Amino acid sequence: MIWLKGPGSWRSFATNRPVACSGTERSLCRELARPISDAIEVATPGPIAAFHRGDADQNGQLQLTDAVQVLGYLFLGKPGRVPQCLDAADADDSGTLAITDAVRILDYLFRGIGAIGSPGPPPAACGEDPTPDGIDCERFDACTEGNG
Repeated sequence: MIWLKGPGSWRSFATNRPVACSGTERSLCRELARPISDAIEVATPGPIAAFHRGDADQNGQLQLTDAVQVLGYLFLGKPGRVPQCLDAADADDSGTLAITDAVRILDYLFRGIGAIGSPGPPPAACGEDPTPDGIDCERFDACTEGNG
């Protein structure tokens, strides 16, 4: 988090709300703070791709292989198992990849319970993540022009 020193107070860059900086927090605030008048360079994210949530292997279908892709990423730790679109693998739209994503896919496929978050799995239309979170989708081949 970035803290900004405003007129008479410190403010959180994320919320622009005043923050009390006293006691042990004071030195931390001074280390992280920048006066509001100083320029702050903020990195802008790349383009966000449209995707199908749950389609972790990007083959344009929601299948058992999608749950296997998520489990392989979580437990095998092989670089080749990293999904190209983390948002697609986040089937429950919690903002993190966890075993619950694989379970959600399996429940949806085999038990007919549990909804896959928006944008839905195929055959639903491709779309962007409606939930702000820490993961995104830089590329999703199944939703490129003419595919989704």
